[in-house]
Amino acid sequence: MRAMWTHSLCLALCALAACSASSTGDGNGAVATDVHSDSVTLKTDVETSEADAADTVTTDEVDVPAIADEQDAAAEDAVEDAVTDAGEQTDLAGFFDDTGVDDAVASDVEIVCGDSGLVKGVACAPKAGVSVAFANISIDISTPCLSSGNTFHADTVADVKGSYAFNAVPPGVGTVKIVKGSFQTSIPVTIVGGQTLDLTQPTSDRCFKAGAVKIAVVQGDADSIETLLTELGFAHDDFATSSGATSAGAKFLGDGAKMNTYDVIFVDCGSKLDTIFAGTPKNTITANIKAFVAAGHSLYASDWAWLMVESAFPTAIEFYGDDLSTSKATAGPKPTAGPRQGPGPSLTEKKAGAAAYTTTGNVVDAGLAAVLGKSSTTIYEDLGTWVVMQSAGPGTTVEIESTVTDTLPATGTWGTVPLVVRFPSGAGHVVYTSFHNIAVKDAGGPVDEIKAILTYLVFTL
Repeated sequence: MRAMWTHSLCLALCALAACSASSTGDGNGAVATDVHSDSVTLKTDVETSEADAADTVTTDEVDVPAIADEQDAAAEDAVEDAVTDAGEQTDLAGFFDDTGVDDAVASDVEIVCGDSGLVKGVACAPKAGVSVAFANISIDISTPCLSSGNTFHADTVADVKGSYAFNAVPPGVGTVKIVKGSFQTSIPVTIVGGQTLDLTQPTSDRCFKAGAVKIAVVQGDADSIETLLTELGFAHDDFATSSGATSAGAKFLGDGAKMNTYDVIFVDCGSKLDTIFAGTPKNTITANIKAFVAAGHSLYASDWAWLMVESAFPTAIEFYGDDLSTSKATAGPKPTAGPRQGPGPSLTEKKAGAAAYTTTGNVVDAGLAAVLGKSSTTIYEDLGTWVVMQSAGPGTTVEIESTVTDTLPATGTWGTVPLVVRFPSGAGHVVYTSFHNIAVKDAGGPVDEIKAILTYLVFTL
């Protein structure tokens, strides 16, 4: 959506606000921008034309638009150049080179009241090449230039490429804060009247910090989410589960106090939960997981880590078959012991070169669809042992779903099933996926798209 900006002396309208397109698809909408200066609130409604209106992009709790400033084409070009296109998010070069980048705050700048300034920037991961879509951005400025007081505040939401801008910011000193999921960072800034503060070059002092969020990974032999976390530039502590009940991963999950020192826990597929979840340890681990999420932390689990999710949150997801059995069932949706396993080649067939089972995933989450640039994606299941969700429980949101049909020798259809879901519990939330990055790589599929999906999910945790 295009936004028009007005300003009057030192006080001016200053936020790029979220817009909502008509649910009937006519594309008409209005932008309302709030600027808060102590007790003063200015609001301007700008009616947009049908030709310029954009469809609503819905994230977890916020409707957000693609941001553009028609009156500042040069600024938009700079943002476009600085941010990797959503379809190229996996162009992960080395750490940022900050050489020659001036600090955002110049301590020797005298604050002279006069014309307002422009701030533009980009939300980004700790490593180059990855922008963060739909981050929440705020700016707070201490300024002597407002008649109603000496503080200025405004909020906006980054667009699909992570870019954001604030118009009509009064001269002064303050911070730009960027928040997405558990991740946040603050950038000190000095606003000089009549000038543009350009934060679009993604440097280490402007992006999320590598260790700002404490992350743990319970490792498995069928997934490697830790590889993606490293590519994004995030530090993480890994707990192996290769030795089952005696492993570092088992001990970690049995230690609730240690778990709660982390902000986000990722559990890989193939993390030996069938041996770790036995007798008393299962009850302890289940209680620890519930308490971890309830305290406001986030949990990510994939595929055969289903048992952890089902044990701690039994109503959140309905799986085919016996939800709590660790027995591997016969493939197909028929009622046999254990969780149902989806279609795909056996391990022997895979080693012999059999192709993966592929299905078209319908991207229900509008924000994720905007990042991918399309509403569908190919999901690869390289083995016929993936655990199939039957339906989402109360309060659970489906983000990707697909119609799954058995292949020979099995017969029948599973119908439309969830492939990615999320749900809240207490002050935290859980994301579960029926597929993962190793499956795509092993199947010879395009890893760029699955990385874009998983990157999006990481920043919602």
